[in-house]
Amino acid sequence: MWYEFLDRRLAMHTKAKSQKARNLARDPRVTCLVEVGQRYEELRGVELVGKAVPVRDAGPLFTVGSG
Repeated sequence: MWYEFLDRRLAMHTKAKSQKARNLARDPRVTCLVEVGQRYEELRGVELVGKAVPVRDAGPLFTVGSG
Protein backbone atom coordinates (compact mmCIF):
# COMPACT_ATOMS: atom_id res chain seq x y z
CA MET A 1 0.00 0.00 0.00
CA TRP A 2 1.06 3.55 -0.58
CA TYR A 3 1.63 5.58 2.54
CA GLU A 4 2.76 9.04 3.60
CA PHE A 5 3.08 10.93 6.83
CA LEU A 6 0.51 13.72 7.21
CA ASP A 7 0.83 15.88 10.32
CA ARG A 8 3.28 13.34 11.77
CA ARG A 9 0.74 10.52 11.39
CA LEU A 10 0.93 7.56 9.05
CA ALA A 11 -1.71 7.87 6.32
CA MET A 12 -2.90 5.19 3.90
CA HIS A 13 -5.93 5.04 1.68
CA THR A 14 -8.35 2.33 0.69
CA LYS A 15 -11.87 2.16 -0.68
CA ALA A 16 -14.64 2.48 1.92
CA LYS A 17 -16.14 -0.87 0.89
CA SER A 18 -12.83 -2.74 0.78
CA GLN A 19 -12.07 -5.70 3.02
CA LYS A 20 -9.38 -3.60 4.74
CA ALA A 21 -11.95 -0.94 5.68
CA ARG A 22 -14.39 -3.57 6.95
CA ASN A 23 -11.65 -5.22 9.02
CA LEU A 24 -10.66 -1.87 10.55
CA ALA A 25 -14.30 -1.05 11.39
CA ARG A 26 -14.46 -4.33 13.29
CA ASP A 27 -11.05 -3.95 15.00
CA PRO A 28 -8.98 -0.74 14.63
CA ARG A 29 -5.68 -2.28 15.76
CA VAL A 30 -3.02 -2.18 13.04
CA THR A 31 0.56 -3.24 12.51
CA CYS A 32 2.53 -1.88 9.56
CA LEU A 33 5.94 -3.02 8.40
CA VAL A 34 8.06 -0.89 6.09
CA GLU A 35 11.30 -2.40 4.87
CA VAL A 36 14.05 -1.59 2.42
CA GLY A 37 16.80 -3.64 0.77
CA GLN A 38 17.26 -5.97 -2.14
CA ARG A 39 18.96 -9.00 -0.60
CA TYR A 40 18.16 -10.65 2.73
CA GLU A 41 21.41 -9.61 4.40
CA GLU A 42 20.81 -5.93 3.64
CA LEU A 43 17.14 -5.77 4.64
CA ARG A 44 16.17 -3.36 7.37
CA GLY A 45 12.80 -2.12 8.46
CA VAL A 46 10.54 -0.59 11.03
CA GLU A 47 7.30 -1.87 12.52
CA LEU A 48 4.56 0.54 13.56
CA VAL A 49 1.81 -0.60 15.93
CA GLY A 50 -1.27 1.43 16.79
CA LYS A 51 -4.94 2.06 16.14
CA ALA A 52 -6.44 3.23 12.87
CA VAL A 53 -8.73 6.24 12.79
CA PRO A 54 -10.91 6.57 9.69
CA VAL A 55 -10.75 9.96 7.96
CA ARG A 56 -13.89 10.95 6.10
CA ASP A 57 -12.49 14.23 4.74
CA ALA A 58 -10.52 12.92 1.78
CA GLY A 59 -8.97 16.30 0.91
CA PRO A 60 -5.59 15.80 2.61
CA LEU A 61 -5.49 12.13 1.66
CA PHE A 62 -5.48 12.84 -2.08
CA THR A 63 -1.71 13.28 -1.85
CA VAL A 64 -1.22 9.72 -0.55
CA GLY A 65 -0.15 7.47 -3.39
CA SER A 66 -0.27 10.22 -5.97
CA GLY A 67 3.40 10.41 -6.51
